[in-house]
Amino acid sequence: MSLKVIAQGSAICCLALLASYSVQAQTQLDQPASSSTRAETKGKMAPALQNLEQRKRRLAQAQAGATGAASDPMTIYRQAGVTQEQEMRIRQLAKEFEDQARVKAKRMMGLIQEMHQLSLELDPDEKAVLAKQDEINSVTAEMANDRIKLLLSIRKQLTEAQKQKLVGMMKEGSSAPAAQ
Repeated sequence: MSLKVIAQGSAICCLALLASYSVQAQTQLDQPASSSTRAETKGKMAPALQNLEQRKRRLAQAQAGATGAASDPMTIYRQAGVTQEQEMRIRQLAKEFEDQARVKAKRMMGLIQEMHQLSLELDPDEKAVLAKQDEINSVTAEMANDRIKLLLSIRKQLTEAQKQKLVGMMKEGSSAPAAQ
C-alpha cells in the first residue's frame, strides 16, 4: 500500500488533496525504491487505485461546483468572492497543513513498511499485526481530522456572504450527477 493510496482514500477537500500531492511527491523523492518494487505495488493496488480515483474525481467535481474547475482548489473560494488577503491566509493555512501532513505521511510510510514486514512472516503474530493496524488506523484518523480542521479554519476566514455563496456552489456541485 502506498502513501498515494492512503492520501487519496482519505481525501476530504481539494486544498487538502493539493497538499497531500505535495507530501506524496516529497516522500517519493525521500524513499529509495526500485522500479520493480513500485511496479509490483502499483499492480497489486490497481483496483483500489481506480476506486479511489473515481471517489477523488467525484469529490473534486462536487467541490468545484457547476464550473468544473477542479484543477485549482482556490477556484471555488475565488468564486465565493475571497479577497487577495483572504486567499493568502488560506494558502498559509494550507502550507501549515502540508508541513504537518509531511511528518505524518513519513510516519505512515514507516508503519506500512513495518506491516509489510510482518506480512512476510510465515506465521505472523496476530497481536503484533493487529497492534500495527491500530497504529495505522490512528495515524489515518489523525490525518483525516487534520484535513477537517483545515476546512474549518479556511471557513473561518470567510465572511458570512462568502460562506453562503460557497455552500450554495458546493450544494449545486454535489447535486450534479457524478461523471464516471
